[in-house]
Amino acid sequence: MIGFLQGQVLFSDGHEIILLTSNGIGHQVYFNHVLAEGAVASIFVSHIVKESSEEMYGFQTLREKKLFEMLITVK
Repeated sequence: MIGFLQGQVLFSDGHEIILLTSNGIGHQVYFNHVLAEGAVASIFVSHIVKESSEEMYGFQTLREKKLFEMLITVK
């Protein structure tokens, strides 16, 4: 499971970000901040795998990620 990504920002619009990591893979992550394209970014990731999809949600801090993961367990 992916928990952290660091790479060059290829795209960022306040809803999602595409990070090009050092291994040449561009990861698309839901991320609610706008970052400068071309900048290097480090984000914490909550990787959610379902039967029909995989989603990644990005956060600036580990505390934000942990809070999100706790909230999605509430019924």
